[in-house]
Amino acid sequence: MPYRSPLAVALASFALALAGGCGGGASPPDGGDAGLDVTGDGADGGGEVTEIVVTTPSGVTAFETRDGYCDILEAVAAAASGRSVDDCDNPNGATRIVLQAGRTYPVRKTLRLSAATEIGIADGTTGSATIAAAPGFAVVASDPASACLVSVADAMPAVWLRDVTLTQDPGLTLSGACVRKGDLGLRRVRVTGFRAGGVVASCLPELGCDHDGATGHSTTLSVLGSLVDGNHSAGKGAGISTEGPGTTLLVAHSAIVNNASDNDGGGIYLGGGWGQNRIQSSTISGNTTSGAGGGVLVRFVPTTTTYVHIFSSTITNNTAAGTGGGIEFEPPPSEIGSSQDVSVFSSIVAGNFSLAITLEWNINETWNRPTGVFNCISSLIHVAPGFPRPTDMGGCTFDVRNPMLGPLTPLGGVGNLPLHPLLAGSPAVDAALDDSGRDEQRNGWIADTDPLPQPAGWMMFEPLVDGDGDGMAARDLGAYERNDRWQTELLAVRAQGPSTHTVVTIPGGYDRGAGTTYAAASATDEFVTYALPIGEPGRYELTIGARKAADAGKLQVAIADDPAGPWTDLGAEQDGYAATSAFVGLGPFTALFTSAGEKLVRLSVTGKNPASTGFRLYLDYVAAKRSAAACPVADVAAGGDHSCALFSGGGVRCWGANGSGQLGDGGGADRGSPPVVDALSGVTAVAAGAAHTCALSSDGSVRCWGANGSGQLGDGSTTARAIPPADPVLSGVKAVAAGWLHTCALMTGGGVRCWGANESGQLGDGSTIDRLRPPTADVLSGVKAISAGYAHTCALMTGGGVRCWGGNVQGQRGDGTMNDIATPPASDVVADVAAVSAGETHTCVLTNAGGVRCWGRNTDGELGTGSSSPLLSPPDTDVLSGVKQILAASRFTCALLTSGGVRCWGYNGLGVIGDETELQAERKSPGTADVLGGAASLAGGIAHACARMTSGGVRCWGANQAGQLGDGMAPVFAFIPPTMDSPGFKGTCP
Repeated sequence: MPYRSPLAVALASFALALAGGCGGGASPPDGGDAGLDVTGDGADGGGEVTEIVVTTPSGVTAFETRDGYCDILEAVAAAASGRSVDDCDNPNGATRIVLQAGRTYPVRKTLRLSAATEIGIADGTTGSATIAAAPGFAVVASDPASACLVSVADAMPAVWLRDVTLTQDPGLTLSGACVRKGDLGLRRVRVTGFRAGGVVASCLPELGCDHDGATGHSTTLSVLGSLVDGNHSAGKGAGISTEGPGTTLLVAHSAIVNNASDNDGGGIYLGGGWGQNRIQSSTISGNTTSGAGGGVLVRFVPTTTTYVHIFSSTITNNTAAGTGGGIEFEPPPSEIGSSQDVSVFSSIVAGNFSLAITLEWNINETWNRPTGVFNCISSLIHVAPGFPRPTDMGGCTFDVRNPMLGPLTPLGGVGNLPLHPLLAGSPAVDAALDDSGRDEQRNGWIADTDPLPQPAGWMMFEPLVDGDGDGMAARDLGAYERNDRWQTELLAVRAQGPSTHTVVTIPGGYDRGAGTTYAAASATDEFVTYALPIGEPGRYELTIGARKAADAGKLQVAIADDPAGPWTDLGAEQDGYAATSAFVGLGPFTALFTSAGEKLVRLSVTGKNPASTGFRLYLDYVAAKRSAAACPVADVAAGGDHSCALFSGGGVRCWGANGSGQLGDGGGADRGSPPVVDALSGVTAVAAGAAHTCALSSDGSVRCWGANGSGQLGDGSTTARAIPPADPVLSGVKAVAAGWLHTCALMTGGGVRCWGANESGQLGDGSTIDRLRPPTADVLSGVKAISAGYAHTCALMTGGGVRCWGGNVQGQRGDGTMNDIATPPASDVVADVAAVSAGETHTCVLTNAGGVRCWGRNTDGELGTGSSSPLLSPPDTDVLSGVKQILAASRFTCALLTSGGVRCWGYNGLGVIGDETELQAERKSPGTADVLGGAASLAGGIAHACARMTSGGVRCWGANQAGQLGDGMAPVFAFIPPTMDSPGFKGTCP
């Protein structure tokens, strides 16, 4: 008998359930793309009226009165009655309603679709029509359906909405579409802005839908190729909510994003049973809930089994105040007859977050009951250590925290729906098992619902691409297949000149069978602009696939972030002329994209070759390949909640918290990943304080930016600065150190000068008065190195001794007292030292022999002595040996061993120790095993740490609420160091 993988066996077990579609509901008409007459006159070729055409001008509210226009309310009434109503002619009982793309149809009462089988734009047209609930919308408290913009009920024929947007006035509290005891399908529909949930489906006995009774009532909701976003609900399921044992949901090729629930299930609430609920080739992201289940909540229904199958989907970046940031499985009771049966195929469930004190970020722990079934097949589901894992039926990964996804971005295809692109090196690339063939979100044809034959291959995004460069094409996990080549026929057109832009398949030779033609008639204002999805910022090589022809014109390639520009030309003018047709790649052109998301590529007709007979553009693809060039980091610094990297070329880039402008990018928004452009160049060292950053330039000058409430920037003011200043505040500097609210410089002559906060005498100038500028005289001489803590400062003397001044409430100065002093002491507190590091209220030294000794505060075990008792003076014995760098951070300490290993101890509230210890379980002595290897230097903030790797990369772990880890996963913290360098550096340097 031939071998069948676990995935093949699992898929086969669901074949019967999937073959029937969704709960027996009607299939979309002709795959949702055919069925409406395109003449616009409501007649077929023989003149018979087959549809009801709404003629109301855009923005005119429907009033159901004779005014010369067939409005949408009249059209619904005509479809329901099977006869003409007011201005809507319907002599033949048509039930299809045609809207005009680009128009808005305001209404003030519910559209009760008791007979209409389809509402949408005419075939042969593109775009979307909008149905909007207008101010004054009539809601009757005794009639729940009146609080829905669209209502389907009472076992009427299946209703389909196609190519429409449903929305409401912000002052209303409505649901977008509701279905009870009936079938409702959405095809290429956007549901947005509703305040009582986007789409609601129910089959409850108390509401007349008795699934278990003799009538066998049911409700089916199908959401295909649609976008459900920006909805809110005080109840459960802000995006989609289903309830009752007879309710079945199918979500396919759709995006359920950025919805917010005050209860449970931010994106989707599944409260149904018996039916085969299915989420397929879809993205669920950015949803939030004040309860449990940020992305999806699956609820058991007594005496039934709740079935949920998730195929080729991405569930990420959702947040729950309770457990189950990604998916919450409400625990079923123990009695027989109530259970959950959940299976996840070729999907990603990672990068979600829970505000609960436990690590139930992606799935909740309590799904693991005797009656619960949770199968994983060829998927990436991150589960924190010690928590129950789904049953691995083959090809599953549970240990990977970061799936390496780009931000939510429209990525072309039908509807140009948002999803998360996979970044180069993502563990989801080419990771699906061989027999996990599923279509992806961007495709218009849906394998499990649409009738055969499948459309020609060129209409589909490539299902198999060699994403990891091993020479073998394989399916990626999640809703998206990574590919650097974008077909022009599948890219969204953002703007064009007056000429036509069409999809073509002739002549043969186009990549994957099709391309586009822009039929320019001249070189005057003729262009086409495509939306190019960019998954991550960096330097790219762009190639334009084109067909040269005898009637082709010349063109100029340009890029921009916004249609209004500014536009940047790429390369020289290109000539599309050739006497004999030929497919070519124009370029490559070097482009720098400073941010991820939708970028614009404009191809402008600039003229023509004298031999050409026309100005046409024949286009095939746009390839955007990110540079793989190294961008090595020379040093790393960590402030309170931000991090900075100094590159080998002398540039500084920072990420994380930016409320005071400490990132130096001119803005105030936090940044969750490193920028691709330098905040300052020509730098040899960087230091980071609580919320300010300082750089030492190659000419020995110092510049600081960020918070300045205590004068820590040294510019004579207390005004924060969001960009590095043009002029330095001090010259002749050898090294710079940034404390919590003060800054110190080591002069080239060995002197120390400090400025900023001085409440504890940390500036060493004999006072406790803040200083807004650097002093003109040294407070100490003969210094080799300096370090600044929260309110104390330490100096390593050229003779190997250490002297500290300023705050001493925890004995951090090491002189045996708890007294602050405002001037550097005359004698050393410890000798034979190679390096000193000042933390919040503790101090550590690295001895010349490679040992570590710390003193001061020890409440969290930051001294590494095995106890919580503070030390007022340096100890006589080492707590660790074989060390080459010591880092005293806020309330924890890390050591870099001579082997390149890293060990940390002390405070561990957000996993900064990096050893998977339980949250809040502080480590009071150095561990015996490294948490990271291959490190070259360390930096630490309040509750995060970063390592510069010998590879030239950076890895950070611990707290991430402001994005200080730079992994794009804020606020999800990391309780172990990552296994890969931050993706934000490679490919960003010239």
